Amino acid sequence: LESISDGQISIDQFFDTGLGVCPYNGTRCDDGVAFSGGRTSPVPGDAKNCLLCRHFVTGEPWLLPLILKQQMFSGQAADLARSIRELERELEQSEGRRAGIIKESLVAAVPPDLTRKIRHLEYEIERQSLDLDCLLSTMNRTHLIIEQVKARMANQFCFCPTRLLRLRHTARELASS
Repeated sequence: LESISDGQISIDQFFDTGLGVCPYNGTRCDDGVAFSGGRTSPVPGDAKNCLLCRHFVTGEPWLLPLILKQQMFSGQAADLARSIRELERELEQSEGRRAGIIKESLVAAVPPDLTRKIRHLEYEIERQSLDLDCLLSTMNRTHLIIEQVKARMANQFCFCPTRLLRLRHTARELASS
């Protein structure tokens, strides 16, 4: 908000994400996470993951959309976890089949398609696990934002829908939460 007040950021650049405002119209995702010493890095996940961005501005007017987004994330996380479990079961069966072939014959007797399937399953489990990790980080950050907005609302004597809450965070804050 300081940059906005000082005139460093033109309000013409504002973009309402539905969960808050991006003061840079989505053009600063590449430096959305700040580290000590002035270093920055891109927003985890991908561009437009505003909930993890240090530039993101949100507050009371977006509380309900934030809560709904949090519920959507919860459903996505459950689906991803279920998918990972199914892949792990399939991997276990394929590895058991491979172990049986090796026990009866030699390693060379393992069909190449079984080896490829096992590698593909391992890759897919790793990819989906990383997606789940990123989603859980975003869920955690969303929860913290919601709690901060609620706390700010509880400390006010009246509800002012035009008041914005600036939420800055560093990688260290994300790691500790």
